[in-house]
Amino acid sequence: MVEHSTVNRMVLGSSPSRGATHKLRGYTMSKTVTKISDKLKVVNESFTVNMYDNGYMIEVGGKDSKDDWKTAKITVSELDSLIALIKEAVSMERDN
Repeated sequence: MVEHSTVNRMVLGSSPSRGATHKLRGYTMSKTVTKISDKLKVVNESFTVNMYDNGYMIEVGGKDSKDDWKTAKITVSELDSLIALIKEAVSMERDN
């Protein structure tokens, strides 16, 4: 997984060693999402894969356990990890 703490520090202008929180525009970061099912109960019929110089991002929309619309955006550095996420997405229940 690619961590986003460096981006948070750049935006916040401080470092965790000085007590910085992972708060960005009024939103406190919760647990790290490593699987689509960490965030979504059902998925839409499509997903998007972005390719970057240092990895990939899969973006999957769907509904969470409260039946609210959500989007899971998961960044990985290895192709095998991306393939595992794609396999998870296609095996999940779809919101038709």
